Amino acid sequence: MASDIGAVFDLEVEIDTSEVVPFVTWGTNPAQVAPIDGATPDPDTIENQLERAATERAFTYLGLKASQPMRDIPIDVVGWAAIRWV
Repeated sequence: MASDIGAVFDLEVEIDTSEVVPFVTWGTNPAQVAPIDGATPDPDTIENQLERAATERAFTYLGLKASQPMRDIPIDVVGWAAIRWV
């Protein structure tokens, strides 16, 4: 992202993103994510009952299985999320 010519900043931060692994959603809400080189969770290992139930509903709705590699899940919807920098 380019800045205005002559812009002055209080602080400049450089971030090496070469080791950042992309995360993708596997479920039906933004909290249901995993790294692209990871897998879907195993509902049997989720202690919170509400979270476990939400995971099971998402699996049923999307036809997914526990511990399914993320790279094996076809992409059928792509969205865009706004990022707010504070």
